[in-house]
Amino acid sequence: MHTFHRLSFFRHTKPILLCALLAIVLQGCIAMPESNRGAPLTVQKMNNAYNANNHQQAYQHALILMNDPDPDYRALAYYTAAKSNLQLGNRSQAIAFLTQATQTAKDPSLIADAYAELGIQSAKLDEHAKAAGYYIHAAKNYPVGNDRANAYYYAAISQQKIGQLDQAKKSLFLARSSNADHKLLQQIDSRIFVAGYTIQIGAYTAKSNAISAAQNVALRSMTMNLDKPKIAEIKNDSDQVIYRVQIGNFTSFKSANYAKHRLGIKDAIVIPLSKK
Repeated sequence: MHTFHRLSFFRHTKPILLCALLAIVLQGCIAMPESNRGAPLTVQKMNNAYNANNHQQAYQHALILMNDPDPDYRALAYYTAAKSNLQLGNRSQAIAFLTQATQTAKDPSLIADAYAELGIQSAKLDEHAKAAGYYIHAAKNYPVGNDRANAYYYAAISQQKIGQLDQAKKSLFLARSSNADHKLLQQIDSRIFVAGYTIQIGAYTAKSNAISAAQNVALRSMTMNLDKPKIAEIKNDSDQVIYRVQIGNFTSFKSANYAKHRLGIKDAIVIPLSKK
């Protein structure tokens, strides 16, 4: 399909897209609408410009194609205009074109890709309620497989971030039943038991260092009416025990992130909490 972990599904960049989101591929060749296999010259020019990273020119060709009587070509033009504008740094314009693509397209794969990209952009803006809705629309238009699973997976992440834990669990089970590959299944399973968020101020191989870090921040934490720092012992992939110093238990990512900024501890991060 974001690291959908495109996002990775999204490669949402830092996490994340694990599989190609695009059924209509902008790398190599843009898929032609089913109604017309003879690609018009404008589509060829648009495709060539995009693949040459000439996004301004691709956008100009897309603007011309938006006047085509075929709704599939128009939808393809809106989608390509959106992708080009994202490359040009025009996110708001891109979102407008993506919305038009979802309203115009007849091809389920293009509808799904447009909704998935809307989900990616909304998540980047921390608009997770919107993102979850877009991802779910994408999932419903993708066929069974990794793309659908990935869409539900990222819907769940956004739902978890706004405290919709029951809805997130439902999305994760839908992702699980969508015939995902083994790697994605592992990621899905790692999220099923998320029950909230905590602030992690450090991770140490020596318990004494973890105790010292916890003591140093305890007064500040308690003054903010947060819990005393806790030390979680977790084994890494090499079976080595890591001591993680964590503060608080929050139902949403937003509330945890707000408390993290109030703490003002450099390198503190918000991480999900799991209950099994």
